[in-house]
Amino acid sequence: MSELGTTTVVGLGGLIIGIVFGAVVQRTNFCTMGGISDLVLMGDGRRFRAWLLAIAVAIIGTQALYFAGVIDINKSIYLSPNLGWLGAIIGGLMFGFGMTQTGGCASKTLVRLGSGNLKSLIVMVVLGIFAYMTPRGLLALPRLQIETTNIDLTARGLHNQNLGEMAGAAIGLAAGPARAAVAAALALLLLTVCFKDAAFRHSLPDIVSGVVIGLCAAAGWLVTGVLAADEFNPVQLASITFVAPAGDSLQSIVATIKGLSTDELEPRRKRSWWEQLFGGAGGKADKVLERYDPGQAQIDKITNDLDMHQHKLLIDIKSLDVLYQKTLGFYDELALYIAAGAAKLEELDKTVIPAAQAAADGAPGADNSTTRPLGTARDERITPDAGGALRY
Repeated sequence: MSELGTTTVVGLGGLIIGIVFGAVVQRTNFCTMGGISDLVLMGDGRRFRAWLLAIAVAIIGTQALYFAGVIDINKSIYLSPNLGWLGAIIGGLMFGFGMTQTGGCASKTLVRLGSGNLKSLIVMVVLGIFAYMTPRGLLALPRLQIETTNIDLTARGLHNQNLGEMAGAAIGLAAGPARAAVAAALALLLLTVCFKDAAFRHSLPDIVSGVVIGLCAAAGWLVTGVLAADEFNPVQLASITFVAPAGDSLQSIVATIKGLSTDELEPRRKRSWWEQLFGGAGGKADKVLERYDPGQAQIDKITNDLDMHQHKLLIDIKSLDVLYQKTLGFYDELALYIAAGAAKLEELDKTVIPAAQAAADGAPGADNSTTRPLGTARDERITPDAGGALRY
């Protein structure tokens, strides 16, 4: 699919996955908040188990793609070596509270918006505004302040925050087997919790929704990691996500209409003699949109590329900081070895060699004329070879 371009491939793949996802959510009433509320308020755990089933299927599909060598899930933003524990807690609480106030999470709100729900339109607009403000706007400063509490896992010998690798490091198991074991254990646990309930086993819509949503999550990795793989126009490895795209979509909409003049689109305005002669105001809107659309598409592409390169640059900077700290540690150790060697040489020159030389000179029958000073022998132990390297 290289002739289509990565943007087209990702767009078509996302469209297909989105259609399947939205249709299943709409038909089966799949909802995270709805599942929790049903379980807590009514004691009905079927929708909650559908959510758990989706997680289990997503784990199985994603890890199968990883161990088959199809995708490298370590390149996703979710497995960075910086563990943002405080941001996860604060963000999770805010997300859960907002979800209850709006009647559903971002995915459910988007599906309702497609059904014509006006409340969901307002929710998505506000969601998009704050999603855009968090990485680049007014909320960027408090976000960066929260990120100062992140834990650098590389300092603890870990490459990322994968649960399998962390568990393997804790028990002394290799990262690969530990990762497979943790993924299998989690998936098996979730499947057991789901299908041990008789009501869920007899609820075909909930089973179908869980399986299909989980497969959509795995398919997202496949689209961005395989179908859209392009070294010259790389795409960030990602899967189904809703909050950040809401902000990006709102930015694109605002940027598209930012340069438009409402006066040019007014149908009742007085037309010039040229417009009266060759056309009305009806086609003016199309012409204005055509004027701004190509350039804006290029601006959006450049903006997205710069955001992606900014993310990679931040990762490289962090890696260089870690490398710098480790290099300082190596230099400190090297300085200790050099100091120890200098102390040993001083001991040889001032104590060991003079004592040995005196003992050799005073030995019965010693021929001092042919005895070579021990200091000279010590210096000759380290000599450069033909290539200039030191030979011991």
